[in-house]
Amino acid sequence: MEIKSKSPEAKTKKYECAECGKLFEWKQSWIGHGLVHSSARLFPCTICPSTSKSKWYLFRHTKIIHTDNKTFRCTHCEKLYATLSLLKRHVRSHTREGFKGCPECGKLCPTNTGLRSHLITHSGKSNFMCDICNQAFFSPSQLSIHSRIHWGKTLQLHPM
Repeated sequence: MEIKSKSPEAKTKKYECAECGKLFEWKQSWIGHGLVHSSARLFPCTICPSTSKSKWYLFRHTKIIHTDNKTFRCTHCEKLYATLSLLKRHVRSHTREGFKGCPECGKLCPTNTGLRSHLITHSGKSNFMCDICNQAFFSPSQLSIHSRIHWGKTLQLHPM
């Protein structure tokens, strides 16, 4: 990662990720963001086979996935969420507000990150394989979601 100069549009944000262009006001936030682009997942969940890139991501995973305290309700479908930010992201799935279109196939993705992940599917390269059933996936997150069918069994990420 390298620091790029501040752009005129981002008056207070002076740290830019060289990988994705995301801007940060604080150096610590910029450094922490670097984990997003790392494939290392060193923090295992004690409840399920999921692994996280940092203690913060593990804490967030536990709060979101393994909590019964979901108090934020969607007015469109009544689904419950543990945090307001998750509810807001979910509501966008109903409204499609801010979705990005894939230039290859037109699929709508809720975020730039989602669009980048989707674009990998057009490359034909599945780089992450399930240790248990050998099914291949395009991203660690897809493998992690798949791994839930094997809960109770040991699972590790292994790039192919």
